[in-house]
Amino acid sequence: MEQVPNWVTGRVNAHNIFDGGTHGSFKNSFYRYLNAGIRVPFSTGTDWFMYDFSRVYVPVEGKLTVKKWLAALSAGKSYVTNGPLMEFTINGKSIGETVALKQTGKVDVIGKIVGRIDFGRAELVRNGVVIAKADTKKIGGHYEATIQLNEPIARLAWLCLRTPPPPVPDDPELSESVAKNEFDQWIFAHTSAIHVELSGERYFDLNVAKELLTYMKTSRKTILDRATFADEQEKARVVDVYSDAITVMKRRMNSAIFRGMDP
Repeated sequence: MEQVPNWVTGRVNAHNIFDGGTHGSFKNSFYRYLNAGIRVPFSTGTDWFMYDFSRVYVPVEGKLTVKKWLAALSAGKSYVTNGPLMEFTINGKSIGETVALKQTGKVDVIGKIVGRIDFGRAELVRNGVVIAKADTKKIGGHYEATIQLNEPIARLAWLCLRTPPPPVPDDPELSESVAKNEFDQWIFAHTSAIHVELSGERYFDLNVAKELLTYMKTSRKTILDRATFADEQEKARVVDVYSDAITVMKRRMNSAIFRGMDP
């Protein structure tokens, strides 16, 4: 349950998905955090047994070192995939970077996905909603899908590029079957976000923030009601994780209300 408060207070460097099967979804993890104004670097992997090609990629300039690679991951310059390779820019800014606008206008979006297997299409996501699609084309011995547009930005936003996400049982929005890779696993590929800020402000959905706040309060109550601790100090150290995050989230929500941001 500490996942949410740890993200709210900035204790986490990156967030894994599909690292032990395709359970869960982007919309119920990454998208919620991004909509609450939290920068969340996407990550994945198969470090505990080889069942898929799940990998996270980041750009590293010069000599490759572990320190450089981890710094790029923490900065959100990543994309996750179990097959297709990705390129994504907005106004020349790449994955994990920020496009700073002084006023509303249009931005140039270029997204390209390349794969050995036909992954269906590329999708452009803005604030959790798909706003553009491009079907794959077979080129030589591989498949490509490219989205290139001049997108109007009338409000704060984060944008990502993805392939159609794996299906999730009992979720009508994620019921579409997608292609499978050589390991017979649902294909997925998703970039971390590029943020578009206006006058230094980041996208913040007050309703999503309220949901996360309620979740943290409920989790804290569950711990107080059901958990067993060696002593009061140990108990306080755990409960403080939630209390600190609740305070931070309330402050952000009050600030958003003060600035008149849309709920």
